[in-house]
Amino acid sequence: MKYMVILIALMLLAMPFTAGCETDVPVDEPVDEPVDDPVDDPEVETYSAVSTADRFGYVEVEIDVVNGEIVDARVSEFDGFGFLKDYETYANGGELWPYLEESHLALAEWIVEGDTWDVDIFTEATGTSEKARSAARHAMIRAGLEDPVGTEYFDGTFMGVSSMGERDQLGVAWVTIENDEIVDVVLEEAAPDDEGQYAFKDEDYAAGTGYTEFHEAQEEMPGWFIEAQGPDVDIFTEATTSAELWMEAVRNALDAARVN
Repeated sequence: MKYMVILIALMLLAMPFTAGCETDVPVDEPVDEPVDDPVDDPEVETYSAVSTADRFGYVEVEIDVVNGEIVDARVSEFDGFGFLKDYETYANGGELWPYLEESHLALAEWIVEGDTWDVDIFTEATGTSEKARSAARHAMIRAGLEDPVGTEYFDGTFMGVSSMGERDQLGVAWVTIENDEIVDVVLEEAAPDDEGQYAFKDEDYAAGTGYTEFHEAQEEMPGWFIEAQGPDVDIFTEATTSAELWMEAVRNALDAARVN
């Protein structure tokens, strides 16, 4: 009994000390870690433009720009009827002309690496290279990476193609511009043969039929476009469809030549 009393007394004496220890020990409060504001990815701006053209077509270059620097580029090429030169069909997978895809990829790479349109000529594709340089320069001007030209249109000859007519024919126009003035227009109309291959209507078209209005319209309408300084001219009587296709083609050529 005596020992029990002593044990209880000791326990009572220890309680205040234990309680004090529990209340006096500091407890760490959770601290919020600073969170950095998310940084937005730099905005990619894409610009495209076409080259000057000839009867073999033109090149289009598309560039991606970040903070005033070209970070990616793509080159594509179109034939004299306005059809894309597809690597598989146009070059037959590289068997007919193996340098089509190779030149496009190389030129695009050089444009990015040099951050310029003024790249080397791909030896086996001189015409393509010159057109790619032209298109890249136009795209860089549109992007504000080159000095502005101070005109509404780029100088040079630009190609426009109409939508297909009822018989799948196409109107094609080459419009030459100097200092915002149309100085020359060449018109052609193309139609597919039985195998679907397009060819321009030559001087033998409608020969012996007495139908001469097509050729008359083809010869006279360029002067009308030059006089009007635009695509909106009268319809040539008895060559209505051709005239409408050519008006659309001239309009598209001017749109391609527009600086902005």
